[in-house]
Amino acid sequence: STAESNYLTAQTDISPMTGETNMINAPRTNCANAVSEMNKYNWSLINRDYLTANITNWTSNGCFAEMERRLGYRFELTNSSFANNTLTLNLTNSGYANVYKARKAFVVLKNTATNVEYSVEISNDIRTWKKGTAIQLIKDVSGTVPAGNYQLFLNLPDPSLSSPLYSIRCANTGTWDAVKGYNNLSLTVAVSGT
Repeated sequence: STAESNYLTAQTDISPMTGETNMINAPRTNCANAVSEMNKYNWSLINRDYLTANITNWTSNGCFAEMERRLGYRFELTNSSFANNTLTLNLTNSGYANVYKARKAFVVLKNTATNVEYSVEISNDIRTWKKGTAIQLIKDVSGTVPAGNYQLFLNLPDPSLSSPLYSIRCANTGTWDAVKGYNNLSLTVAVSGT
């Protein structure tokens, strides 16, 4: 029913949606509809082991690779710029789901002369970064770091674990620093004194 569909859509917007298929039920289990429903109901993961016939059909029809990429959240860095001590960062969530655990975002400024890192909060709750919408973060770093040249990184750490293994990795190629758990913004900027 429409009421149940609306309820499920609202509930899974803020909580994980997982499960499996139980039968081939064309056209509902065909690629176009399956992709649409995974997006509508905010799917985070799916059991690959059941029903394997659906997984095989999705693979044969070319949509399973997209499903694998989009299950859960999928942050993509669109672009970033820096002017007048202010970082502007644009990204999107192209995944099927939103983040459902509270987590902050930080811009890390690494001094190119001293390698000293400064972590500055840029967003206090990334659960507000909803799928399918443009996300723009703006942060004036005046007075937060000494004047100098800095490399910039986005850090999305797990609030309860200090290991970089639990930081969120953006989908972009060549931006991930696995040792630190940072996403390289590929910006080296000059921060002026205040």
